[in-house]
Amino acid sequence: MKQTGLGVVVASILGLAACGPGSTTQGAAALAAAEKAKVDSLTHDFRTWYEYAYYQVPLGQPFVGLDTAARPLARPAFLERLRTGRFIALQLKKPAGSPTLTLKLCPLPAGADPEIAATSKQLADIELDHYLLEGKLLPAFDFRDLNGRRYTPANTRGKVLVLKTWFINCTACVKEFPEVNALADQYKANPDVVFVSLALDNADYLQAFLTNQPLRYAVVPKSEDYIAGSLRLSAYPTHLVVGRDGKVVKVSDRVPDLVTALARVVPPPGR
Repeated sequence: MKQTGLGVVVASILGLAACGPGSTTQGAAALAAAEKAKVDSLTHDFRTWYEYAYYQVPLGQPFVGLDTAARPLARPAFLERLRTGRFIALQLKKPAGSPTLTLKLCPLPAGADPEIAATSKQLADIELDHYLLEGKLLPAFDFRDLNGRRYTPANTRGKVLVLKTWFINCTACVKEFPEVNALADQYKANPDVVFVSLALDNADYLQAFLTNQPLRYAVVPKSEDYIAGSLRLSAYPTHLVVGRDGKVVKVSDRVPDLVTALARVVPPPGR
């Protein structure tokens, strides 16, 4: 029987880990015990799990999802299960030569910190919301930035739009300014890539704040109605890449995901 690319990837990792029933691979019992020990170690306390989840389980990146028996799961199905709070996700070792990130669901141990389940659910909810936006037209917009310039579907048609949602008192939003500024600088010579930030704050506060904390995006004040109402987003910061056709290509709360997604649409200079 012909195997798809996904089938090849799954077949190659079946022997690497098994956290649930159904594996008949040689040494499955030992592998299952080792993986259970890893899960127990990661969930011993919230901080240990969260650091692992943040750095090793980037839900915003493309990945092959597996259930507890290492059976393939489509991305939305994987996130739906993760959002129950009954599982955590582990990153499996990539087969040699494979660029594919593989994430596997494992049961959350009884007695684990309830905050792990709550946060895992929240992260999955956010990524599922992001996934459901991707591939759709960006909702109708008419932005006016602090300099009075307007951005509409008509005057941005044929351009790639990069959006960032934020507000002044969001520590994570401001902390990433150097990263997003570097990205904007990288593409500044390309007039077909437009960087616009949607802020919650009013114009006066933003102008005073940006004097000492410059952001090399156009800044649109008082954007909460569009962010929460039209985009239905509630996490800050959130980044969107919108293609030349007006459809959302990528939604993520992580700058590395934004950088990767934008490079797929418009290769940066020098590549």
